[in-house]
Parts: sequence; structure tokens; C-alpha cells
Amino acid sequence: MQILIKLPLKVQISELLSNWQKKFFEEEDTQSKALIIITDGENHDENAEALAAAASKNGMLIFTVGVGTELGSYIPIEMNGRKDYKKDERGEPVKSTLNEAALKAIAKAANGNYFNLSEGSEAVIQSLQTEINKLEKRKLEQRNFEEYESYFQYFIALTLLLLLVEFLIPYRKSKYMEGRDLFS
Repeated sequence: MQILIKLPLKVQISELLSNWQKKFFEEEDTQSKALIIITDGENHDENAEALAAAASKNGMLIFTVGVGTELGSYIPIEMNGRKDYKKDERGEPVKSTLNEAALKAIAKAANGNYFNLSEGSEAVIQSLQTEINKLEKRKLEQRNFEEYESYFQYFIALTLLLLLVEFLIPYRKSKYMEGRDLFS
């Protein structure tokens, strides 16, 4: 099973489906494949449903997650600590409208399901997990990494400090040590 999550920004859904369909079917893998599209569904064109149906015939399930409302709302952004709304080329705020019918049609054409994010993200995630757990799975490679924390820099700092202290100690002979040879 291979799962990809894609959030398109100003991308036609048909373009997205075409690109991911090429990516999915480059591999010679017959396992289940799922594509989760999280979008408002705007910029929908008729070719998207046909591409979704073709992807379904090749074993890909497409789940669509709708973001926004059918009434539409402005897209909030935060820039340099200041809250504003996303603007188009003319400087006007961009209003995003949910196209629920288009997203349902794409999901239906690909034997997937449609989920609305306004139902709550936890509910949507739980539903997606349930659907994905139904898919045929394959064993993936697993690698374990252990992260070690190095402490050598403390010893280097201590050594440099001691060297600095050594240079600060004046070199002079004391009367007590005169005439005594310590190394013979």
C-alpha cells in the first residue's frame, strides 16, 4: 500500500490526477494505492472525473477531503506576525468556495469516499484511517536509527580553558626550587 497526501495550491485537479497517476504506475506494483486530495474543489474541470475513473481501473482509490464552506470565505495568512488575507494579482482578497459536488463526483468515480473537514479533523482522520486499513497492504522496509548526543565539545572547551590558564601563569623560578633537579 502506498499513500500520498497532496494539498494542491492553484493546481487543476485533473493535472494533479494525471501527474500522480504517472507516478503511481511507473512502479510495477499491484498493491492497493490511495491518493488523498485535500482541497476546496475549485478549478474543477470535467477531465478530472474521467482521470479518476481511469485511475480506479488501475487500482487506485481516491479520497477527497473538502476544505471550506459553500458560501466561501477569505483565506487567512500570517506574515511577519501580522494577520491578513491572501490576495490575488490585483491586490483583492482571494475568496475560496467549497465545490462539494465536484469532490464527491471525483471520489465516486475512483471508488473512494468524500470527507468534509468541517465535520472535524479528528473525525475525518479516523474515517480515512478506517478506509485505508481496508486496503491490501505490503511489507515496507523498516530502518531504525539511534541518535547519539555528542559531548566532546565540553571536553574541548575545558582543555582550551586549561591551556589558556597555563599561558596566564607566569614562568619564574622560585628560591625554593633553585638547585634542585626533579628529573634526575
